[in-house]
Amino acid sequence: MTRLPSFMLMLLISVDQFLQTALVGLWWTLTGRGHLPNPDETISGFLGRHEGRWWAVLPTALIDALFLILTLGRERNHCSETARREAE
Repeated sequence: MTRLPSFMLMLLISVDQFLQTALVGLWWTLTGRGHLPNPDETISGFLGRHEGRWWAVLPTALIDALFLILTLGRERNHCSETARREAE
């Protein structure tokens, strides 16, 4: 049973990456704006890269607050930190 938590985390990350690719890809396809989505990028990483844009402010704040609660205050600025890690 020690492998189950790691497997569940991998599944959650893959769903996150799929949703980011689907949403950004749909926007890119319909509007012709933005860039082709990176399938290895999560929603948090995408928002972190676009931090400060008017449309990213609310979702970034919500995700950062959620991770602040889930990690009991250990992870601040989740989106910008995720964008930094994904860029490496």
